[in-house]
Amino acid sequence: MNEILLPELEDIDFSIFKSIKNRKSVRDYKKLPFTLKEVSYLLWSAKSIPSAGGLYPLKFYLFSKNVIDLDIGLYKYEYNQNKLIKIFDKDVSNE
Repeated sequence: MNEILLPELEDIDFSIFKSIKNRKSVRDYKKLPFTLKEVSYLLWSAKSIPSAGGLYPLKFYLFSKNVIDLDIGLYKYEYNQNKLIKIFDKDVSNE
């Protein structure tokens, strides 16, 4: 299995107030690729949701099709080590 270490997270100087104030919905999506750093922040944010009893039963998977320096495929996110583990490398988005 392939393991991909994600970039380390850095502190972001951005307040919750600014986030809410600048929030907007987008309907015209662009096909720009994600960076591994953006994927790292996104997955870290997703796993930071509250969990009853601190059990964190959720598992996160990423289907990569348009991420710079990441092959197409399905990956499992290991949040304790901030890494992705490749499950398979087939493009199933059109199936």
